[in-house]
Amino acid sequence: MLYRSSKCALTAAFIALTLLDTQVWCAAGPTRSDTDSKPGGAVNPEADKRPAAAGKEEREDMFAGRRGHGHRHGMPGMHGMPGMSMPHLSDQEKAQLRKEALEQERKLYARYLVHGAADLDKSQADKAYQKGGALLAEGKLKEAVASLDTALKLFGTKEEKALYKDPRFLKFRQSRTYLTRAMCHMRLNDNESAEADLTDAIFFCSDYSMPYRMRAGVYKNLNRQEECLKDLAKASNLTPFPAFIEVDMRKLGMQGNFGLSSNAKNLLHKKFGSMFEDMAKRIYVDGMNSLKKSKMHSAYEKGRIARDDDKFEKARGYFTEAIKAGDSPEEKKLFKKPEYYKITLGRAYQNRAFCSLNLKEFETAIKDLNQAIKLDPEAQENYINRGKAYQKLGKSAEARKDFDKAQSMTSTEVSPNSD
Repeated sequence: MLYRSSKCALTAAFIALTLLDTQVWCAAGPTRSDTDSKPGGAVNPEADKRPAAAGKEEREDMFAGRRGHGHRHGMPGMHGMPGMSMPHLSDQEKAQLRKEALEQERKLYARYLVHGAADLDKSQADKAYQKGGALLAEGKLKEAVASLDTALKLFGTKEEKALYKDPRFLKFRQSRTYLTRAMCHMRLNDNESAEADLTDAIFFCSDYSMPYRMRAGVYKNLNRQEECLKDLAKASNLTPFPAFIEVDMRKLGMQGNFGLSSNAKNLLHKKFGSMFEDMAKRIYVDGMNSLKKSKMHSAYEKGRIARDDDKFEKARGYFTEAIKAGDSPEEKKLFKKPEYYKITLGRAYQNRAFCSLNLKEFETAIKDLNQAIKLDPEAQENYINRGKAYQKLGKSAEARKDFDKAQSMTSTEVSPNSD
């Protein structure tokens, strides 16, 4: 709820480093202004051609927060809480984590190439891509775009295609390359070009969250609130990597600890552990001691783990325990301010509602979302989810009202363009 396990902290940290600091933002080559849509608005990467731009996505993908409260980059329940900064990493510490991230990425990528890592060394497209990422990290944005353009052209050659035994992975590499060029355009304040690149990224690989999350940031910059909201909802229903890569990561033991060395894991434990301890000090009367006493938090964490495994009935039971524990006077005394208590209890109702939505018990979900909104009226996801529940029940007017309310609110997601 307010404090994620060390495993989750490591996961969030490693993904952030992989996607940002280790030069795996990708994007270059000719842009495309039109997309192909499957029924329900999902972009089809297998389309034989690229037809005219698709219309707005249907609201079939509007469940927000597959992992709870819209992910919040691994830390749900943060809005409305005291400010908290990400832990500082020295240049040496960043270099250590980047090196290990690249080694793990290489280990993973080798599975999809005909001759393993040797083909990665042969790949001229990968060399251009890595160069573009390095230029982006140095702030040489136009030079980065040029290098990434080269990478995408090379990815399309028969010599490059021959290196890959899994065409899905080639598409993913192309998608990530478009993604990186989009980052360059965003930093150059060229939102239109960034949008085109991110749409291309989704065209090539549509089942991971980052291109949707980034495009939501672009839409926000362009004041296109409805499209921003839809992309955020879509992103929250996806994992950080495509499904086939997530499966292989599990096989390689790369989820949670990603095969990091003990030194790297200790570093992340130290940095992120201190961050969470600082947050606990801000929210709870006696910091971590109060958090450890919290029966609401203990039950919530069990529910979160079950929820993340898609065991929704089991998770709902734990969230019910959290709600019951939260009603006690002893629990309320653990918090420094009443609003912190309300937001925390609201997360338990929100997550129990999310489980009910996945179990297709929409009336039950609405009751919990009503309570979640009463406790925390600024949580955008509650209106999205309640609107979806109303829609499933055929209550179009109520659904439209909630969707409009959500669209009028400031997103609780972190903009991909933020520093």
